[in-house]
Amino acid sequence: GTATTVTATTSAISGTSSTITTVAGTASKYLVTSSSSSPVAGATVTISAQLADANDNPVATSGQTVTWTKSNANGSFAS
Repeated sequence: GTATTVTATTSAISGTSSTITTVAGTASKYLVTSSSSSPVAGATVTISAQLADANDNPVATSGQTVTWTKSNANGSFAS
């Protein structure tokens, strides 16, 4: 969703393209982020997932359900 124009210039001659707007590709992964990578025990940590294309561009798709899992028995999930 980024719009840009391109201008070419030589000496006294120039030209500008029409607006070029990029669009995200097909959704292929989630970019998962954490509010802290070293929280104190008992602290709240917010984890977020953003649907993205192969080049990490955000993809807006409604109605998706994310299922969370963790790699060990420590901690718990809140609703």
